[in-house]
Amino acid sequence: MSDQLRQMRLVKGAASVVCDKQPNSSNKRFCTAAANIEGHLIAVWSVWDSVGETADQQAEREGAAIRAFVLNGLGATENFPALLSAVCGLTQPNAPEGVRPNPCS
Repeated sequence: MSDQLRQMRLVKGAASVVCDKQPNSSNKRFCTAAANIEGHLIAVWSVWDSVGETADQQAEREGAAIRAFVLNGLGATENFPALLSAVCGLTQPNAPEGVRPNPCS
């Protein structure tokens, strides 16, 4: 992962993705995503290609959700309505309905 992080050029408001050149034994590429959240705060997580969504698309969607959570869901100034508004449009393609009611509907 650290070798992938060194290759990245982070741009505020966008996720950066670097993937292994070769797929692993299950024919998937390991990818590292990172996004500048605010100032010197950077989120780093793993992504991969899946049905209906590339690693880059997954990174953009998840990066937006992580940024919204950090900025609106943590700390003394939590803003749940802003967090909910930000993440409601970020559902994974083809995501199944959960057992609880969807708060975005």
